Amino acid sequence: MKTNKILSYLSIAVLALFLASCVNDDDYATPSPSGTEDPVLTGQQTSFQAIYSRLAQANADGDATAIIEDDEDLYLVGYVVSSDQSGNFFEELIIQNKTDDSDSMDDPRLGLRLAVNVSSLSDTYEFGRKVFVKLNGLTIGTANGILTVAKGEGSQVEQIQEFEYRDIILRGGEVATITPKVVAIGDLTEQDLNTFIQFDNAQINRNELSLTYAGEPSDEFDGFRIIESCDDNSSMLLQTSTFADFKSVQGAHGRGSIQGIMSRDFGDDFNVFVINSVADVNFVNT
Repeated sequence: MKTNKILSYLSIAVLALFLASCVNDDDYATPSPSGTEDPVLTGQQTSFQAIYSRLAQANADGDATAIIEDDEDLYLVGYVVSSDQSGNFFEELIIQNKTDDSDSMDDPRLGLRLAVNVSSLSDTYEFGRKVFVKLNGLTIGTANGILTVAKGEGSQVEQIQEFEYRDIILRGGEVATITPKVVAIGDLTEQDLNTFIQFDNAQINRNELSLTYAGEPSDEFDGFRIIESCDDNSSMLLQTSTFADFKSVQGAHGRGSIQGIMSRDFGDDFNVFVINSVADVNFVNT
């Protein structure tokens, strides 16, 4: 009887050790998202410019998308410049390759969009977070006029799904301070798409000062308000989602600086400017 009890205790102890080892293995295989170190990736780092060139090459060959094969061990490093905390971005991450406005011929300042079928992405990938994107098996294409990296189905760009996104978009250990590129509205180029920029000495058109950002009866899906330069009267449309939590806030009066991301409207008809929150608007009454 005593021998049986001893064997039973030993069996329980062995089982407990086995279960503990399984938990430890799982923890090791899936690093905590709160980790402060960059992940160690195999393969080769590529550049944002190479991604743009790859799509341009595919387009020149008559293909709408460029497919990165499963055996191409490539990854991309960037910094998150979008935030969905206020609801003005949805199921997407905008990342760029620079933390400041530096630019050069061999490494131009560029950004791109990651399409992910997950809401509240900012809980994991906050503004300024360094990210590593594993590119093998992904597709480069254009969605609504914006270069997008995601999954692919034929000539279509499809979203990265919830079950896989954490294995594709890996958090780095750095949350960088992002310095926007200060640029005049009239000096914007296609290269500024998907990047964090700032307009100085700007204002909302005076005929729209009584309007909210996107809470008017005529605002369907998005509200559009005119942002104009007080220096040369050049202008651009500020786009705000009707799902943004600040949609019913009256547009800021005065003039000053405004920070956001240059993008395209849903129909790819014109350029738009998208802010992360009203904190990006720093206007002072004059």
